[in-house]
Order: sequence, then C-alpha cells, then structure tokens
Amino acid sequence: MLPAMAPRGSKHTPSLPKQAMQLAALPTISHELRLLTEGAQRCLHDARAALASHCDDEAAERLDVAARALERMALLAEAVAHGRAAAVETCSIVEAIHHTAAALLPEAREAGVELLVECSPRLILTQAGPVYAVVANTLRNALEATPPGGRVLLVAELATPPTGGPLVEIDVLDDGPGLTIPPEQALAPGVTTKPGASGLGLALCVQIVRELGGVFEIGPRADGRHGAHVRVRYPACSVVNAAA
Repeated sequence: MLPAMAPRGSKHTPSLPKQAMQLAALPTISHELRLLTEGAQRCLHDARAALASHCDDEAAERLDVAARALERMALLAEAVAHGRAAAVETCSIVEAIHHTAAALLPEAREAGVELLVECSPRLILTQAGPVYAVVANTLRNALEATPPGGRVLLVAELATPPTGGPLVEIDVLDDGPGLTIPPEQALAPGVTTKPGASGLGLALCVQIVRELGGVFEIGPRADGRHGAHVRVRYPACSVVNAAA
C-alpha cells in the first residue's frame, strides 16, 4: 500500500531525519570537492610554470601556498568519502606548521597581528599525520582572539622525557583576552564564545590528540601577559601508527 500524500501546502516531514540526510550527502559533496580541487590544482600548476619565466618569486611562493592548500582540501575530501574523522598527512609536522602559518599570514597581516613560528629541527623527521587539523584550528582561533598590534606565537619541540619515548610538544600563545569560560567547557563539543561558530574545532582537536595518546590543554598564559595558552603533547611514534 502506498503511503498517503501530504495535502498541498502542508509541511511534509522527510522519511530520513535531517542529520541522516546530511550524512548521506557527504559522499556526493566529497566527490565534487575532489573534482574542483583537481581542476584548481591544474590551473595553479600552469600559472606557476608561466610565472617561472618572469622570475616573480613572491607571486610564485603565494601560488605554492595555494597549491598546498588545495592538496589539503583534496585529502579532506578523501577522508570524508571514506568516513574518516581527519585527513592523514605524510609530510613532516614542521612542513605542516609552516604551511598553515603561510596560509594564515595574509589574514594575520590584514588583522594587524604578528604571527611567529619556531620549530625545532629535531622534528623534521616526525610525520604530521592527523595533527595538521590541530595546528590549523589552534592557530586560527589564536589569530581571531588577538587584537591589532598583538602577537601569536607557535613553538614546536621534540621533548625527551626521562621515561618513555619522545614527545611532540606544540605551544600556541596569543595576546587575546584569554578564556572567558572554564577550560573544560571551552573544549566541549558545541560550546563557543564566537557568534556564528559551531564550537566543533577545539573538540575535534581534543579527539585527534587523545586518539594519538596525547593531551590537549588550554588555559591562561603563565608569563603574566593577557591571552590564552594552548599546549599539545603526544608521543611522536603514535603518528606513524595512525598513518599506517
């Protein structure tokens, strides 16, 4: 027996909940994203080749950053298509940090915020894995919180504790107003103090770092300055296992 038709003008409730319909659409969206990014990558490659003959190094560098961002988008689309929570990068954590900073640099300049990055050369052989998303979310939040004239500093180091294996340590400090809610609340899914934001960024960071056997913490700066301090610590070997 066919289901009864809803009267014209009445509100029709779909057979699938809204969330289920959105999830069902993800593979299609992912496929379209991959097509768009592949086309954009080809255009950037052609533009890069054309610029090479004019020796415009600054423009070429900007194109390289854009091309790397598109590569990241392609990885994200693939992750969505396969139901993974995060895209796994095979580059080093140093490369991932520097690319993220380069991609955010125009935004930082426009906002009048100084963006500084210090990475230990000891991290050059440590893969980024899924931590790219953690770096990107943390840096963007710090930039958005910092007023004009302020500074955002990221320091990445490979720590060697007395016991256990080496740890990747990433500290992000900003000159913003600091936390206005308790740290545990700031890291909860769906909680945000920014209008129009989803409140999922930091919660995703916590999930990724925990799955690597690490810790994601946020709190006030300990150097007496206004602002927030985010610290990420996880075993360096866990990224290799996550990428396997």
